Amino acid sequence: MSDTKPMTPEELEREWYEKVYRGDDMPQLTWRAVLMGSFLGAFLSLQNLYVGLKTGWGLGVAITSCILSFTIWKSMRKLFPKWVKTDMSILENNAMQSTASSAGYSTGGTIVSAIAAYLLVNGVHIGYGLLTAWVFFLAVLGVTMAIPMKRQMINIERLKFPSGIAAAETLKSLHGVGKDGGETKTAKALFTWGSFGIVIAAVRDWLQWIPAQYNWFGQRFGMYTVQFDASMILVAAGAIMGIRVCVSLLIGAVLNWGILVPAMIDKKVIEHPAPTILSEEKLSFPLSIPAGSALGFTLVEATKGPRFEDGSETTHLLYNWSRPVNYASMQELTNDFNRAILPDGLTPNPFFGKLQFAEPPEAYRKGRLEVRAPEAIHYAAVLSLDQEISSAASRLAFKENDSNEQLPGGFRNCVAWSLWAGAACMVTSGLLTFAFQWKTALRAFSGLKRIFSRKKMEADSLERIEVPGSWFASGMIFGTIGIVALAFIFFDIPIWMGLLAVFLSFFLALVACRACGETDTTPVGAMGKITQLTFGAIAPKQMNTNLMTACITAGVADSASDLLTDLKSGYVLGANARKQFLAQFAGIFIGTAITVPCFFLIVPDVSILGTDKFPAPAAQVWAGVARLLSNGLESLHPTARLALLIGGLIGIIIPLCGTLFPKSQKYMPSAMGLGLSFVLPFYNALSMFIGGLVALIYAKFRPKTAEQYTIASASGIIAGESLMGIFITLMGAFGWIS
Repeated sequence: MSDTKPMTPEELEREWYEKVYRGDDMPQLTWRAVLMGSFLGAFLSLQNLYVGLKTGWGLGVAITSCILSFTIWKSMRKLFPKWVKTDMSILENNAMQSTASSAGYSTGGTIVSAIAAYLLVNGVHIGYGLLTAWVFFLAVLGVTMAIPMKRQMINIERLKFPSGIAAAETLKSLHGVGKDGGETKTAKALFTWGSFGIVIAAVRDWLQWIPAQYNWFGQRFGMYTVQFDASMILVAAGAIMGIRVCVSLLIGAVLNWGILVPAMIDKKVIEHPAPTILSEEKLSFPLSIPAGSALGFTLVEATKGPRFEDGSETTHLLYNWSRPVNYASMQELTNDFNRAILPDGLTPNPFFGKLQFAEPPEAYRKGRLEVRAPEAIHYAAVLSLDQEISSAASRLAFKENDSNEQLPGGFRNCVAWSLWAGAACMVTSGLLTFAFQWKTALRAFSGLKRIFSRKKMEADSLERIEVPGSWFASGMIFGTIGIVALAFIFFDIPIWMGLLAVFLSFFLALVACRACGETDTTPVGAMGKITQLTFGAIAPKQMNTNLMTACITAGVADSASDLLTDLKSGYVLGANARKQFLAQFAGIFIGTAITVPCFFLIVPDVSILGTDKFPAPAAQVWAGVARLLSNGLESLHPTARLALLIGGLIGIIIPLCGTLFPKSQKYMPSAMGLGLSFVLPFYNALSMFIGGLVALIYAKFRPKTAEQYTIASASGIIAGESLMGIFITLMGAFGWIS
């Protein structure tokens, strides 16, 4: 055949079938492969849930699962030779990693972003059964939508999908080096550093022998999260991300947390939530208060600055019941506390204008009495229950000497201001980078005709091993009906809007999969933001509609690109695509079964998100965009609006300069890194920078071993510490440890 004559699609597929395909020569889709993939995927889904809530990033699990599976199976052969008589074939391990990848990645991607954002916006969880069904149908849609793209992008165009090739090369290396039945050095590195991660988490979170953060930069900077973190997860993540992103994270973190946030606090632009005390137990009504009872509070205000030592004022407030009172409901009780005059009609209410009483709006706090200082005097105040208090205290079920001290700073308070610059930078850079890939989008759409009108091969060999179109049609019908029905019944999203979201999802997933194939990066954030902007115009001021329709798009794009990455690995190894699809489909069930309940246990209520332990940066950005589209720019402080504008411009300038000056791009900061630093605590950005720097130095002095060990070692730390962290969190949720 002439070198100048391009091969036809049929010739390309025939060449692969004759030279590479080996799916009929060895076991592939076996029970042990699916069970091992489900087992590993269950654990790795917890890893990504934990890491996602901490960093907003999702980590691929294919390579980690390959190494773990190979090593575990080799060990089982040594320990139980009578029951485990043969090694897994390379194609079995490939099917295994498809199941593990689906369980560990596809089902949980939207939970740490759109679903957690729903919790931030509404204050209450989506119901357990509803969330389970939502995640399942979303994964079905995503996996199904990849079917018609596979033959065009992988068989014909042979897009790279670098992570898929890396997984295939890892499997080749393992099955080549491990003929003597021993563990590979790569596997040993993963297990060794995984053990290190387990020890770090146990010593810090369980035994509490070391603090979570160290104030190495001083107590005052510690108020602005400028600390050193005892966790190694982010150090390992930085080693994987690369030095460019890590340096960008540190630059942005120094600017935000070292300069802007302290200035905004000193100027009282960043204000703090009012100090709040809750009744210790739910109140039962009717509630009787005898005559002579009194309820007292002490309010301390910082008057000359953000700290009490700059000057403070203390006020003692005492509320007296001169006659017995019966309260039939919480509303009657709070009305009594909040009126200007006491029930006797003569005495001024000492709480009026200084304290506010209400039942908390969050469902998980219903029935408790909430006491807070109003906005005018809440800055850095201490609100505490008086020590000398009569029987009313026990009747109202307050805990004596309870207090809520609001010190200046703190991640949750500061990120409410800083996220606007970070979110704008990430959104504009993501959308502009996506726009620069217009040729990719054009190629994706140009292949639509071939995708859906493929001619039958002369021989039916390839049709036998490829995923049939009937599976695509069945999955699309099943997934669409499920997701649209859930959106209509539970989120009040009109059926036509749900169908539109699914329709948009296919085309955006088509582009996202091609971008993943060409660059190894899936623009999930950009896909979600396109949908948020679209439905922000179609359904203005409807935050739940905005979030859940964008959740559909992002979830579908994520799952589809993950499947194609796995199918690329199978293509390199000569696997049967139909069997590999079934392996990935099987992972949906275990991933949903594990991820959803663990999300409820790890995040029992909205108060967990936005904390030092779980900053949930991805959810913060999603929720911020939804609120902005709903409330408008006028709802933001003028400085936040300016930060939004500047962040958006930086997000445009950086990728624009990278396009205009491609040779200098490696010296330019990462727009995503800069933006992320504004929604992560400083100590997280510092940890990532340390990890990136260590990996850079190691690669410079030991380039050969760095290539072999860096990813495995970092993956081991992440897996070990995150799984131990999840285990400790779950034990606390079940009450097994304090």
